Amino acid sequence: MSLRARLLISLLIGVTLTLVAGGTALYFLTADRMSTEFRAALATQARALAALVVVDHGQIELEVPAKSGALRFDYRIVDADGAVVAEDGSFQWDGAQPPLPPPGDFAWAHVELPEDRDGLAVIHGFRPHLEDAEAAESPPTPTTAPVWITLVQSTETLDRNIATVGSAMAGLGLYVLVTTMVIVWLVVRASLRPLDRYIAAIEDLEPDALELAPPPTGTPSELRPAYDALGSALDRVRNTIERERRFTDAAAHELRTPIAELRTTLDVAKRWPEGERIDRSLARADEVLVRMTDLIETLLQLSRPSSDLAAHNADLDSVAKIVQEECDRASARAATTGIMIAVSMTNDWRCSRYGGQIIIRNLLENAIDYTPKGGRIDIQVHGNSLRIANGPVELDQESISRLFEPFWRADAARSERNHHGLGLAIVRHTAAGCGLTCRADLDGDTLVLTLSPADVSQG
Repeated sequence: MSLRARLLISLLIGVTLTLVAGGTALYFLTADRMSTEFRAALATQARALAALVVVDHGQIELEVPAKSGALRFDYRIVDADGAVVAEDGSFQWDGAQPPLPPPGDFAWAHVELPEDRDGLAVIHGFRPHLEDAEAAESPPTPTTAPVWITLVQSTETLDRNIATVGSAMAGLGLYVLVTTMVIVWLVVRASLRPLDRYIAAIEDLEPDALELAPPPTGTPSELRPAYDALGSALDRVRNTIERERRFTDAAAHELRTPIAELRTTLDVAKRWPEGERIDRSLARADEVLVRMTDLIETLLQLSRPSSDLAAHNADLDSVAKIVQEECDRASARAATTGIMIAVSMTNDWRCSRYGGQIIIRNLLENAIDYTPKGGRIDIQVHGNSLRIANGPVELDQESISRLFEPFWRADAARSERNHHGLGLAIVRHTAAGCGLTCRADLDGDTLVLTLSPADVSQG
């Protein structure tokens, strides 16, 4: 389901529930208010009718003739013995007759009127006044015997009015709901238009030009971080593509030279197939193939995903032990050029044996390759770090910043046939897969490479 549909449905459900809840509450409040007013009017009429009941010479009489036009309701007056004193109209109790209230109070009950009409009855208890006292011009005194008057009025008009109010509210609610649906649809459509422009900007991106246009005027502040995040992501993608392009170009260049050399060697062997010359050509071809194989193996190692390296991280070993093994292996090569390797171990730590061998071997080979004859390589294992320093070297800060780039080599070594500029790139790639980090610093004319756990370096 689209975001637009979700917003529309959510808003419409919310509006509908609000209208239904509010309309229902308002309907019941209005109906209750109308019923209360109806009961109050009926009680007032009962009091008024009770005031017309008097006792004349011991007889209870109603001074208003029945159906005089002033009374538009049915009534029944009974005395304390339950005898009907006066009555007009007929009605039946809807259920059992309610108990008579004490004088001055009211009781309510539903009744059935002729023609299956519903009605509401109010029973009012009172004490009628003495007509004799009035004739003697003395204050009226109430009789001791109470009288009850039952006043009945049809609720047909009340029910019709309540139904009319309910219908009006339902119609108004439906109108508000339809109007709200249209307004919500227009608002959601207008609100999501910047998102549509954002999607269109992404769709318009060209593979060769991953440049995102700046946010147009009126872009909501909530959407601007998305533009910024996508722009940053595109910058990283462009940088990655550029690195991969440089890597591919450099790899092709590195392979082109030995391939051309191999072709030339084979051409010579074909043209002069004499015994001694063919032997030299084959030896030369074998040397070129070895270099090409080493280069391809190095490229494959550099392209391995970090997850493959992480699979070996559980096999830990002593860094000092790995350093000693690699120094023993490289000592003979260093001795041929008069390079001295000095090892100092004051504290040991552990890392992946598989990754550690690759990293330390490449660091040592790089140090031997770029240390002049009679130079010195200092190796220190201390705390949670491995420090390899060699010199003197002809490097500057710009060179240090590019030291770990694939196929990058210092100018003095660019003509070296066996140097491909991949050793330190492999070091950084392997270190990242093993949870390590490697950094390069320049101390005067001494190159210092430091290997340590990534969390220690960040701390």
